[in-house]
Amino acid sequence: MHEKKQHVKSTHRLHPYDWMLRNMALRFIRQRKFRFRRDAKHIRSFAYLYGRLAGEDDRQLLKDVADVRLLGSRFERFREFEKKYIENMRKIDAEFSATGQCLVNMRDYGLTESDVWIEISHHPDLVSYVLTCFICGQYQHPWVALGADDCCLDIGAYKGETSLLLADRLASGERGGRVYAVEFGVDQVNALRRNLQRNAELAKRIHLIANPLWSQSDMTVYMTGSDIGTKIGFENPGGEDCRQFQTLTLDDMVEKHAIPKVSMIKMDVEGAEYPILLGARETLRRHKPLLALSIYHSHEDFSRIPQFLDTLDCGYEFSLGHYTSTRPETILYARSAATPTAL
Repeated sequence: MHEKKQHVKSTHRLHPYDWMLRNMALRFIRQRKFRFRRDAKHIRSFAYLYGRLAGEDDRQLLKDVADVRLLGSRFERFREFEKKYIENMRKIDAEFSATGQCLVNMRDYGLTESDVWIEISHHPDLVSYVLTCFICGQYQHPWVALGADDCCLDIGAYKGETSLLLADRLASGERGGRVYAVEFGVDQVNALRRNLQRNAELAKRIHLIANPLWSQSDMTVYMTGSDIGTKIGFENPGGEDCRQFQTLTLDDMVEKHAIPKVSMIKMDVEGAEYPILLGARETLRRHKPLLALSIYHSHEDFSRIPQFLDTLDCGYEFSLGHYTSTRPETILYARSAATPTAL
């Protein structure tokens, strides 16, 4: 049986420092720069998670991710992703040129059982980036396997590609599962709705929530720009294109929309993961959902997110995934011994 601990401590304290000091020496040799204070701080960020990861493969992956983050992609890259990315980009570019449309079918890439047509971007490189992350298993990790009637929160749904991917795994009908797609960017929401219209059957399992989430409810958020150029902040920048929204905590969102259960949370929100988790304590403690959290936006998230989850005493254990050839798309997976396993 799983034994809960009041305070979870890292068990591999020396190893991260040894390998990080090697990285710092390599930086000095290769780049003739030795930013000791900054890198020493980053070492501490990685060390906690290193000691909490479930397996040796996860710890080795964290070492590789740290190499990329500290030495830069000039020296350390994940070659497997890069090869698949280039291959997919050529295929997508050919499809766009032949059809004149910026649509792809996720079934053609082995991602879904049924035809799922989506628009992501008119740039083949960005489409290839998203699809290659999926193909490499970003949200197919065994720790986030779904049951047919599970309810998932897709926080940072962008244009609905992940929501549709998740919905394809759920059963249809009244007892089927649901995906709650959380996205509030105007251009993103419009594209998400178009993608849902293209996939009417899967859309029945997806509910759009157009609200920004934060650690507190009823805070005013301002948005300017469009699509991937969107800028968000708490200070009013002015301008004709400035829009404002009111925040919700994740706990308040679950209550407001009467979400009966939360089986899984996927979160990729450009660095807002930690504040949103602070507003999700009740949901996490009550439902103990499976988690797939982006932690690549800052070094600090490699430590503060798992440390925060440990304070909740939910019995979470951690695994790691990385899905690009450079810094982005490092995912922290978490599961609790109290979470029912999907059949």
